[in-house]
Amino acid sequence: MESEQIIAALKEATTVPVEAVREATSRRDEMVPILTGVVARAADTPMAALAGEDGLLFLAVHLLGSWRATSAYRTVADLLAQDAGKIDTLLGDAVTLTIHRVMFNLFDGDPGPLMDLVENPAADCHVRRRMLDTMGMLTAAGRIERSVMSDYLLRLQGNLAGDGDGIVSSGWAELIAQLGFAELRGAVEQSFCAGIVDPQFLSREDFERMLADAQAGDLMVGVGDEFRPFGDIVAELGGWTVRDDWDDEAGEEEIEQEVARIAQTLRLREPALAGWDAPGSSAMAFPGMPSIGVGGQQTVLNPYRYVGRNDPCPCGSGRKFKRCCGQWR
Repeated sequence: MESEQIIAALKEATTVPVEAVREATSRRDEMVPILTGVVARAADTPMAALAGEDGLLFLAVHLLGSWRATSAYRTVADLLAQDAGKIDTLLGDAVTLTIHRVMFNLFDGDPGPLMDLVENPAADCHVRRRMLDTMGMLTAAGRIERSVMSDYLLRLQGNLAGDGDGIVSSGWAELIAQLGFAELRGAVEQSFCAGIVDPQFLSREDFERMLADAQAGDLMVGVGDEFRPFGDIVAELGGWTVRDDWDDEAGEEEIEQEVARIAQTLRLREPALAGWDAPGSSAMAFPGMPSIGVGGQQTVLNPYRYVGRNDPCPCGSGRKFKRCCGQWR
């Protein structure tokens, strides 16, 4: 395959195109600047002009990460500084599941771009939090000095603008625990008392538990592979949908009909799996959402309780859930 054919295959793919990925990997030196250019264009181009290129961009970022193409580090960082809506459309669940691991691989020795993202009040809050995790991974690996990281985290105390929901600040406190910085415990407690760190994201008990684990030698212990460097793209993303065939053809009425149909099927098959609330509890008011009566009360059915945002929508449209019935919900 020529490079143009590889790009075309990546652009048209809805799942990881194994053959095109293998061809691209065999021509890595040629493809790195091409894919870096794809990322740079996405960062500089309005979302409306990128229609149909979300899959290509998604695969380009992950290929560069799997290849440890450090020359693309700053270009990907520039992309991640874009507004939350654009980032969600282009990268989807990668924002929370893989991008911090990709950036670990791309790191060129300068933490400046990561720091800029963490402190950027206009950047997506989940990106900002995950860049803290990238810095934590680099610190645990000895690629950022602990003293440098400790000083930086102290400087961030109370200075994370644009974090209205407390997601970044909670990540800040968790990272202090994950790296075993007991000397910053007081700064975290002050942030708890000031309401900067939200207990729904991180409790004091969890902070102390993680801090104790880190001091015992277990640094950056996440869930599963959460803090492992990004690996082979086929193995990592084999079950993902990487591009949505979303053409806005499904109107609200059509989506409501699909919601009602799937809810009815689940109600007949296994009501317990479909309920948001326990039998007898008050129903949550969502217009058009089917419900069942228990003891004179209504319990709303949630037919999507076990469907992930990146999963194919169960209505059968072929789109991602978040771009189909998940959008209506």
